[in-house]
Amino acid sequence: MALLPLTLSLVLLGQVALTPTTPPQEVESAPVAATPFTVNLPVEYVLSVGGLLTTGIMDSAVKMSLGGVLPCRTLDNGGRCDPAVLWSWDRRSLSLQNRAWSVVSDVGQNLAIAGSAVAVVTDALLHHRGRPGYDAAVDFLVLLESYAISTAVNQLLKYAVRRPRPQLYKLGSRRGVEAELSFPSGHTSAAASTLTAWSTIFALRHPDKSWRYVPYVLSAGVTGLVAYGRVSTPKHFASDVVAAAMLGGIIGFSVPLLHRTWPERQLHVQVIAAAQGNRPRSVLALSGQWG
Repeated sequence: MALLPLTLSLVLLGQVALTPTTPPQEVESAPVAATPFTVNLPVEYVLSVGGLLTTGIMDSAVKMSLGGVLPCRTLDNGGRCDPAVLWSWDRRSLSLQNRAWSVVSDVGQNLAIAGSAVAVVTDALLHHRGRPGYDAAVDFLVLLESYAISTAVNQLLKYAVRRPRPQLYKLGSRRGVEAELSFPSGHTSAAASTLTAWSTIFALRHPDKSWRYVPYVLSAGVTGLVAYGRVSTPKHFASDVVAAAMLGGIIGFSVPLLHRTWPERQLHVQVIAAAQGNRPRSVLALSGQWG
């Protein structure tokens, strides 16, 4: 990668004399990490696992407090929600009823989560830089955080919106708390977040590979299959899965980038003491290269 020269100078006090009275003190940049990510393993593992447990507990507790009147404009003396309030492309979901796709979406979600975990750990073990166990733990943590954040945000949106599922727009449908949590799709957001995180981790681990973006194509295909299955069952509306795919994709892409280290950045810090007349002056100078 071509490097662009970077030189920064900051004058801290007054004017700077040209001749320093003491030699420069240089602090070299930290050594290159063994993984493309920087994490605090114990703290972030505790936060991630704790966040998932808290989300599960809160999910169960909140569900117990819901129920009763349908959260929608109703027809037939409150027997079902009014389809007229739906967008036309969401209204088409009401005519779908393919139970087989429910199995496909369940299997697809589980394969996305488990497959992404196996993929990042295997890749770290095969292409480590001296510490395979540490590399695998770090990369798995980045994936876990993507999933944990996506799950938490998804649950918050479900209970904040409380959108009825397609079944509540039909007469004689089975009611329940789960039937009021359609937006966004949990299956789709889980698949999108883990698969996108895996794809991003892979691309960052292999920046010189011409095929490093292939996992993104595979991830989009599997996520689309899960999303289609949720609509065809139908457990969700089209807008539910589109929003979930965007949510999971953004989180799965952002979390690895936020943890990324930049070994190609080499900054050197110099603290120079200078004198002008009878008063000392200090200069903080940063110089280096930015890739």
